[in-house]
Amino acid sequence: MPHWSDKYIGRPYQLHTYDCASLIQEIAKEEFDIDGFIPAEHGSNSVGHQRQFMRYKSVSLEPIDKSSIQEGDLVLMISAGRMNHIGVYYKDKASEWVVHNAAQVGAVIRTRLRSLSQLGYAIEGFYRWKKLTTLHAT
Repeated sequence: MPHWSDKYIGRPYQLHTYDCASLIQEIAKEEFDIDGFIPAEHGSNSVGHQRQFMRYKSVSLEPIDKSSIQEGDLVLMISAGRMNHIGVYYKDKASEWVVHNAAQVGAVIRTRLRSLSQLGYAIEGFYRWKKLTTLHAT
């Protein structure tokens, strides 16, 4: 049976229009009915991306413990010494995965959580969209 993530895999990375931030926002809305806010300015380099992610954390995300992570939660990553990448978590049977739009690959991919380091990523932390961003909050 197909997983919701299948429809995103292979979509091309497009700087400033369809990057990792755009992907997580799209998945939040289409798959989890969450209107995730993303600051508009993406930055043109790793410093700009880091600034964007600092705004994510303060405006849109709440940190969670790894032990409470659920499908649709976010994995914030560090590469080249900067916090500059994000993906969506899910678990399939015994494996934990991250769906992310990787610039170095040029497309949306899924990577085992434990294998992110093979692509040059370290996990900064796990996050959940803040409740105020839910479309159908009661």
